[in-house]
Amino acid sequence: MKSGPGTGNPRAGPALSVSVRRPEYAAGGNAERVGEGGSIFGAVVGEAGDIEVWGPAATDGMISAMSQNIAVVGAYGSGKTLLSRALSHATGLPYTQGTAMREPIGGEGKHIWKWTPGELLQLTVKRYAERVVNEGRQTGGFISDGSILHEYIFAKLRLVVGPVPESDAPLDTRFRDEVTAALEEVADNIGRLAQQHAATAYDVFFHLPIEFGLAEDNRPINEHFRSLSDQVMLPVLDQLGVPVHSVTGSPEERLEKVLAVTGLPTVMDVGKAVALGRRQ
Repeated sequence: MKSGPGTGNPRAGPALSVSVRRPEYAAGGNAERVGEGGSIFGAVVGEAGDIEVWGPAATDGMISAMSQNIAVVGAYGSGKTLLSRALSHATGLPYTQGTAMREPIGGEGKHIWKWTPGELLQLTVKRYAERVVNEGRQTGGFISDGSILHEYIFAKLRLVVGPVPESDAPLDTRFRDEVTAALEEVADNIGRLAQQHAATAYDVFFHLPIEFGLAEDNRPINEHFRSLSDQVMLPVLDQLGVPVHSVTGSPEERLEKVLAVTGLPTVMDVGKAVALGRRQ
């Protein structure tokens, strides 16, 4: 569905610049810079702010506006759940996720920091299966909170650096003993399954950069862990061949940008959708 002058879409506004990130990635050099008035997925981007885009260039008609499989990704506490729920309210597309990453079978009542590696990997596989099943039930498009990649990246980092690493030094510079290396290999093989699924299951990713700190009463991990999450996530997204858009700003601004990029028709205004998302 196109959005812009003459299309009757009420979201269309003054065009803004949209830049392609990491153009060297696109296979065959098919990434390109989209300038003022640029169109992505047939949607003219509105006035909410610049949107950074990377991955293969998109063209009109590439994705049906009414059947998009959308994944919202980012580090813990970046606002994924609020944006995913608000987008679901605004568009009517179903919201999907796995169950909360807690309470491994056999480890009920344990704090997240005290999970054994086996319990962590058990939960990773459980969430992977739940996401595949839940997303597979949706035949007319969906919005995935976190995507199937989320648990794999969490598990990999938790195994290598723990929940509260002392720095955000790159993961490839970290020492692993033999046991940690073996456990990480298991996580990476689960990750290969997740990446294979993600490459075909999602039409577009929206990445939320870390723009604000964790709430004081919600700190199962620390800020270094969050930074490392993005360090691991972004290269994985680059390899999938699926368009990735980085969106910033307030929840309302983020939602406006996603709607502008996708061209999705709305059933509710942005303010009301965000308010409902906050209440869930």
